[in-house]
Amino acid sequence: MINYKVGVAVIFIATLFITTLFTPPFSSTIGKPQIPSMSLLETINTTCPYCAEPIELVIDCSEDEQNYIEDCFVCCRPISLDISVNTSGFPTVRTRHEDEA
Repeated sequence: MINYKVGVAVIFIATLFITTLFTPPFSSTIGKPQIPSMSLLETINTTCPYCAEPIELVIDCSEDEQNYIEDCFVCCRPISLDISVNTSGFPTVRTRHEDEA
């Protein structure tokens, strides 16, 4: 039977080895500015123009300008979405009633 202290030491060393194996080296971030990464899919929190409930939208940032209709997840009414993506890759969303010009 393995001594308790030896078993704990083996588990600690194995955990340390696995953590070191899957962690990038510290020196890879030294001197580099931390720039937010641009993702092709961004999650935006906004509100429904009909019921004012908060909704979460997943926006495809590969297109600069987008206009489409999506139903509210709460009241099921159609929301007109006008989406623009700036040069940094972050979207701006404007929500309107479907019948607004």
